[in-house]
Amino acid sequence: MFSRGIYTLFMNIYIWRQTADIQLVALFNAVFIVGHIAAFMLTARLIKKGHIQKMMKAGLLGMILVLAAILQLGDESINYLYLIGVLYGAFNGMYWMSHHVESFDQTGIKNRANYFAYRGSLATAARLLVPVIAWVSFSATDNLDSSYQYLFMLAMVSLLVALLITKVETRKINSNWGGIKTYREIAKLKGFKSLTAMNIIAPALFKGGIVVFLLPVLLFELLEGERGLSAVETFLQIGAAVAGFIFARYNKGNKHLEILVKIAGIGLAFSFFALSIGFNVATYIAFLVGFIISSTTGAISGQVISANFVHHVKNYAENRVEYILLLEYIRSIGFVMSDLFVFFAGSIAVSAMRPFLLIMGICALVYVPLNLYLLKNIQI
Repeated sequence: MFSRGIYTLFMNIYIWRQTADIQLVALFNAVFIVGHIAAFMLTARLIKKGHIQKMMKAGLLGMILVLAAILQLGDESINYLYLIGVLYGAFNGMYWMSHHVESFDQTGIKNRANYFAYRGSLATAARLLVPVIAWVSFSATDNLDSSYQYLFMLAMVSLLVALLITKVETRKINSNWGGIKTYREIAKLKGFKSLTAMNIIAPALFKGGIVVFLLPVLLFELLEGERGLSAVETFLQIGAAVAGFIFARYNKGNKHLEILVKIAGIGLAFSFFALSIGFNVATYIAFLVGFIISSTTGAISGQVISANFVHHVKNYAENRVEYILLLEYIRSIGFVMSDLFVFFAGSIAVSAMRPFLLIMGICALVYVPLNLYLLKNIQI
């Protein structure tokens, strides 16, 4: 999570600083998703043969090599952005496909909400180090290139540590690939259409281009540099970690998911609507507060519903890999959709982004009834 935080935040800011082209930043993130989903497709079949940890290690090693290439290329890396994006996305996909299967195997219906909440808090705590270290790095020297190299080097070290501690073992799941037959069975299940809509909307709301790179770019411009951006990101990560911990303590046995979903939807809608008014300090604060409160509860509820829905699939233990892959296909639509919103806006001006911010606010409101329907009508 530490390395991912560095790459996601500061690679996008690095591109923006070098080019001031938000469309290029959007396309860079879109090709990342293309590589990510392609790797999911290839990795899933190998996981079915039991190579979960091997795929994790391959993904970690690949991400290390891509970061090493960025360090070696320096400023020239701008000329290879699409290749960097698709390769890092592919190796990232190898790791996360394996991680999703492992997470599913280590949890059950009753404890997944708490698991995701505690995991999210720990991940946020790890990501909290990113803006803190970045602030120190950018404050210590006026040489921005050295600061960026230092951050990417730290990302490599964290991935190397993860690579060394990941054990390799072969655990056969089920070598028979369900394919189209399994997908047809899943598509017939009650609530699948609502689940599909929810998993398109959720990535756009919580991890899409508007949140991942547009907002950091806007903050970068408003605060005039990496130091101010790092300070705000520190505040954001602290808030997210606290919210995740409170969620885990409050939501024992999934008793309060419905009220938390309502809070999430209203808070997110408020956040995007506030930002559509104008890009200034007041609307940024309103967005950040609403997003901190909402993203943890909203994202976790969606994760729990999606993970538990697989239990309705016939022979779900044998077909869970196919289900996880199908979910990632669906989620990739939301990721790319959000990236394309920014691309077609073509500018970071509020007048260009306002229609898309309003669409995101409406999506946040739609997200609530989708969640509530699945919670009430599907045994989750």
